[in-house]
Amino acid sequence: MKLDENGYITHNLTDDGLVSKGLVDHILNKQLIDKQQIQSLNDFKLLQISWVFDLNFSAAIKRVEALGFIPLTKGYSDRGLKFFFVVKGKSFFCMDFI
Repeated sequence: MKLDENGYITHNLTDDGLVSKGLVDHILNKQLIDKQQIQSLNDFKLLQISWVFDLNFSAAIKRVEALGFIPLTKGYSDRGLKFFFVVKGKSFFCMDFI
């Protein structure tokens, strides 16, 4: 396992500034990214971002919001409070809180 200069795990992935084809589409289609698709450090970052689609507990969503890595927006629906985030002007629903 390789750590970068800030102590972050990089899994010996190259930091070439590239993203593998199709991974952004996974995010835009609200799909998790499979670890077998990871080829670069940026791919790994997208993998971690995709995990937001698999959060099932309000405490987890609130932690993501508190950390500020993925800016979440609060909204309200007929079911109550909901969280979503926006990428390229497109809203992505995360979770309802009833």
